Amino acid sequence: MYINAGACSGVYFFAIGGAMVELLSPTNAYAGVNLVSLLVLVLLSAVFFICFTGFVKYSIVLNIIKNAVGTQQIPPAIVVNLLAALMALNAVWPQIQPGIERVKPYFSQQEKQELNQDVDNDMPKNVTMYSLVSEWSTFFPELLEHAKQKTDKLSEVIELPFNFDKEHDTFKYFVGSLIYDLYKGFELGLKLYIVFVSIDFLIAVILSGVGMTMLSPTVISTPVKLAVFYFSDSWTILFKALG
Repeated sequence: MYINAGACSGVYFFAIGGAMVELLSPTNAYAGVNLVSLLVLVLLSAVFFICFTGFVKYSIVLNIIKNAVGTQQIPPAIVVNLLAALMALNAVWPQIQPGIERVKPYFSQQEKQELNQDVDNDMPKNVTMYSLVSEWSTFFPELLEHAKQKTDKLSEVIELPFNFDKEHDTFKYFVGSLIYDLYKGFELGLKLYIVFVSIDFLIAVILSGVGMTMLSPTVISTPVKLAVFYFSDSWTILFKALG
């Protein structure tokens, strides 16, 4: 049995007998700590998902459409949020997939790949979850760049008093990406809401004009709004608009 260590952008790869060391393998001295760290990371993954995938934007738009159409509890909130999560995952998948491929060797046995890096025999012999989490930007540079682009777009529209220094730019991108999604979500949601409110107003004026003031406008406007949403191919337009 031999141990080789190769350094690549600050991330350590370890090979034992030609197979990659697993984070949760019994042969790893830090397996217990890694398991606890992994569970904590899974719990915090919702925060990363909300901040970096645009889930907030999709959730806001879908909920505004639901309220504007006037269907009350149809569909249920869990369905709306699930659809928002899947749409957000679909949008950000090209940035996530390369990172998953980089992390995958740490959780499955894989044949050693030759690295064109200098070998340092003084490196630690066990892989810890902390070493992976602390270098997450190395594994997911595309995701961080995506958040940076959204932060830059937000800075072109409004000026935010970011107080983070250059060493903690990640927090800046967290905040910028989240606020950008909020901004775009309410912007598109407002435009769609005005369309459906206009239908409500038009129906109310027509009913008032013909003397049917006792009839609630929502009785007529709700099916009209559903028909407009359905026959205008709104799902396709919505997917393209949300991007």
